[in-house]
Amino acid sequence: MNTPAYFCIDNVGNYPLSAVEISKNKFSVYPNPSSNFINLKSLEKNDEYMISIFDIFGKEIIHNLKNPKQIDISYFVKGQYIMKIETKNGVINERILKI
Repeated sequence: MNTPAYFCIDNVGNYPLSAVEISKNKFSVYPNPSSNFINLKSLEKNDEYMISIFDIFGKEIIHNLKNPKQIDISYFVKGQYIMKIETKNGVINERILKI
């Protein structure tokens, strides 16, 4: 039986595709590139944030570290990674390089 199928989508709306990006000037991530450690410094007092790091394929390497000042990346494979910094004001995506 090859009969046509019909359907209707009636829940149409505008939905955000990503989180709000905030200025990268609010955080200092150094040294970059690095072979051992990445240091983080929030330029706002008492700022709380969560860090996640992803490889270039989207696999989460580090999950939700709360307010780290330093992250050990010595065990990472050499290459590029994306560090997601989540604050109460939004999200910063920072590219880091492991050498």
